[in-house]
Amino acid sequence: MPNHLRSTTIRPAALAALLIALLLIVAACAAPGLPANPATAPTSPASGSESADTTGDVRSKGSADAAVTIVEYSDYQCPFCSRWVDETYPVILQEYIDTGKVRLEFRDFPLESLHPNAMAAAVAARCAGEQGDYWGMHDRLFGNQSQWSGVADPSEIFSGYAGEMGLDTAAFAACLTSGQFDEAIAQDLQAGQAAGITGTPSFLINGNLVVGAQPASVFQQALDTLLAGGTLTDPNAAAQEPQQAPEPVDIPIAGAPLKGDPNAPMTIVTYSDYQCPFCSRFVDQTLPTLLQEYIDSGQAKLVFKDFPLESIHPNAQKAAEAARCVRELAGGGDDSYWAMHDALFANQAEWSDSRSATTLFAGYASEIGVDAAAFNECLTSDRFAEAVQADLVEGLNFGVQGTPTFFIDGQPFVGAQPIQNFRQAIAMVQEGLSIAPPPQPTPAPEPTPVPLTEDIPLDDAAGIKGDPNAPVVIVEYSDYQCPFCLRHFSEVLPKLQPYIDDGTVLYVFKDFPLTSIHPQAPKAAEAARCAGDQEAYWAMHDLLFQNQQQWSGQATSVDIFKGFAGQLKLNQATFDQCLDSGQHAAVVEANLQEGLGYGVRGTPAFFINRTLLPGAYPIEAFQQLIQEAQSQ
Repeated sequence: MPNHLRSTTIRPAALAALLIALLLIVAACAAPGLPANPATAPTSPASGSESADTTGDVRSKGSADAAVTIVEYSDYQCPFCSRWVDETYPVILQEYIDTGKVRLEFRDFPLESLHPNAMAAAVAARCAGEQGDYWGMHDRLFGNQSQWSGVADPSEIFSGYAGEMGLDTAAFAACLTSGQFDEAIAQDLQAGQAAGITGTPSFLINGNLVVGAQPASVFQQALDTLLAGGTLTDPNAAAQEPQQAPEPVDIPIAGAPLKGDPNAPMTIVTYSDYQCPFCSRFVDQTLPTLLQEYIDSGQAKLVFKDFPLESIHPNAQKAAEAARCVRELAGGGDDSYWAMHDALFANQAEWSDSRSATTLFAGYASEIGVDAAAFNECLTSDRFAEAVQADLVEGLNFGVQGTPTFFIDGQPFVGAQPIQNFRQAIAMVQEGLSIAPPPQPTPAPEPTPVPLTEDIPLDDAAGIKGDPNAPVVIVEYSDYQCPFCLRHFSEVLPKLQPYIDDGTVLYVFKDFPLTSIHPQAPKAAEAARCAGDQEAYWAMHDLLFQNQQQWSGQATSVDIFKGFAGQLKLNQATFDQCLDSGQHAAVVEANLQEGLGYGVRGTPAFFINRTLLPGAYPIEAFQQLIQEAQSQ
């Protein structure tokens, strides 16, 4: 294989929330564990449509006399907002806004806790609006979201866009740092919250709340109804109705550090990374109140699990081991563990990027009263390394893909949420209700992953297709039972096929079965490899995804896989013996461990010439990276 897996990275914004194709569901980027509150939904067309706007009408499109007004609350760094702009907005613009039927008014709703560059992007758009081109910057910000969302300071990139647009770049740069729009943006945010907006994108269509990156057909139906003089029933009501709690996951807590009464009726498990800034924010801002109100009062116990993301937090693993060493050397007491836990987070900035982190850890341990020599021996022995990694793999199997992630009596609750969100989630769990839609990890807050420094080996790949000398290699880590992988298979892979056919792309499939949440996935992966032994890997690959609903969750899945082999006219006895023997189980597990080593934390995940693209992204993301790879 030629050495062409190049070292470039991007950081996508929040990956991965589930968009269910029902009529107007909650698909928000904010408060990812909590459903919207139907009691706060607006009841009149004016609700939420007024906010301070120092740029006048530049944030509006369409006739002021239009019969229908859409007030859009959006966040420039939100991936679902970008999806709406890419897929739905062009249809609405052409059919309704440009024809004078509908007026669109844009409102800022930057979710800074999840999207740290969203506020700066909102300011950039308004600064462009001062020079008469708000929508030109709007389109560039969404169209290039992956370019600027992951950088520490996007100002230079925004100024570059201003230059491309022919704006006065000096005036634009001064505007960016002036703070002149901060109050107006805050007022947009407050107006949205008062109107019942809890996430982005959200829309008020003549006062009717529409939540999520809905397809054009949903908007067309709503707009046509209103334009014809009809009224809309509340399509969000079903989505907002609290659901009964799902079957919780059973996380083993024996031997894990615990705070509170071991017999407390509620268990809160946190999967955390000592070097993660968002974990630190939770410890600093939310944990004290959580302890006071729930743990110290005996209502709940808190259990700590390690989830060190070494690819982006290289000192996190040793920090986790350090806390365990202190616990052991202090006689196994949890009080000493939590003292080290607190010291590591309180001093995160000191050791996070330090080459002498272990020396600093020894200092913290000494302050707690642990013998320094014994501590150093423990830490250098690596005797807790496997235990820390076991926590990580366990978390991954329970669907953890980012930190911090919590399980409240087995229900997932993701992110450094404020205390009010915890209060609501805990109350719902206590009432036997679900805190669904299940919160999806948001990769946006994490720093840019460390780029690969080596080519991904292809000799143990499950399937390979395309020219071995292609200039671009796409390696997919996938799970046959994963619904997001199915979406990639159905929507994106067919559009990548021309690149494979013309020799541009070599496409590689690797297994990454998340056994705990997808128990049939490992055997599905083995089934595909058993078919591959008879030169039918990709045919079985396609059948598995096409029929995912047929076998997913079925105790008879192995028999179904054998039936697929019959459909493909494989040697049935050979296939059955292969699948029953588990002869490919080891290589499937090896793929999983390899992916973990490269920073894969969920499925699907792709490497495009060493560029990590985690999530079921649209074809445009792949096309951009393919083009960049070809140009290097």
